[in-house]
Amino acid sequence: MEPAQIEAAIIERMAAVQSGYLYGQPAAMEQICEIVKKRNLWVGEDAAQAQGGTLKGKQVGRFGRWGMFSLCPTKNMTAGEGGMAW
Repeated sequence: MEPAQIEAAIIERMAAVQSGYLYGQPAAMEQICEIVKKRNLWVGEDAAQAQGGTLKGKQVGRFGRWGMFSLCPTKNMTAGEGGMAW
């Protein structure tokens, strides 16, 4: 989703926005963080498809309130099932 689409999708009951990365490309985290900060929301990241990646010198999985790496068989990094979070 584009940042404008995220902003349009936010509803009153929402508590957080969860981003995901694909093909090693991080999401537009700076813009997403600005959007959620204005709305007093949290942001989290599933960085499984961009492990080891950076965005403007910052590691993926470190932009939000939480970071996670899902490890299902279709991901770049797998453990069969499960995941890691912090």
